[in-house]
Amino acid sequence: MSESLQDLRKSIDNIDEQIHELLIKRATIVQKVGEYKKQNNASVKNNIRIDRECDILSRLIKRHKGDFPLDSLIRIWREIISASLRIEGDLKISTLKIDSYKDVDLHKLIHEFFGTYPETAPHPSTWQALKQLDDDNATVCVIPFSNEIENNSFWANLSSNLKIVTRLPLIKDFSKSTIEAFVVSKGEYKKTLNDVTLIKSETKKSMSKTSLKDLVVKHGFDFISFEDAYTFDNRNYNLISVNGFIDANDEKLKAIIEENPQITNMEIIGWYPVIK
Repeated sequence: MSESLQDLRKSIDNIDEQIHELLIKRATIVQKVGEYKKQNNASVKNNIRIDRECDILSRLIKRHKGDFPLDSLIRIWREIISASLRIEGDLKISTLKIDSYKDVDLHKLIHEFFGTYPETAPHPSTWQALKQLDDDNATVCVIPFSNEIENNSFWANLSSNLKIVTRLPLIKDFSKSTIEAFVVSKGEYKKTLNDVTLIKSETKKSMSKTSLKDLVVKHGFDFISFEDAYTFDNRNYNLISVNGFIDANDEKLKAIIEENPQITNMEIIGWYPVIK
């Protein structure tokens, strides 16, 4: 005999209670993680570990089955992760105030990734937004990355203690935003299942992008693209993306500089995970 509608609804109620109990247990463990970090002098203001979060999502996507929509599953887990960060410590986001319709899209990006309720503070300039992070008044800084927005080349002057740790949207197919953004943090970033490394190059103005790309490929990097370019004081700065996680002290960067005197610096300024 098939189950009645009342029986089915009772089963759903029981599952809901189990989910709730597990969330309560998870929150208790998260609280202990926060206490451990405080006792061991770990910075709770920089408690973002986006590399770990993305590995969690990758595992969920691989094991997911059935009729529950995948985009809804990802959104639920992002909310759970964001709530956990709020338990560990304040989740404060500094960002750029854009006087256009793009401002709405930027906040869509932020809420898609960081959940519904993080404290978000928009600032009139990129420099002011990043300074909040530098001064420990924010957990992360979210900077839009679009040719339609002025002062887009913040990466060229990023201070050494700040790194790009994510590119938003994390999964483009599930995003309703029309722009992209970089997440900047003081937090640690470790290798994930699939990474892209961002390299800032500084060259003399006379050096072409083609020559620079050839050297990057010659020294074993899996070149993706020139993401952006910036010229100042007779110098060219290029933002280069390459496949894979490259250590900040990789000797190949030094070798590129030594091979061509037109190159004055090659510096890793961040990474971001790619969920496949």
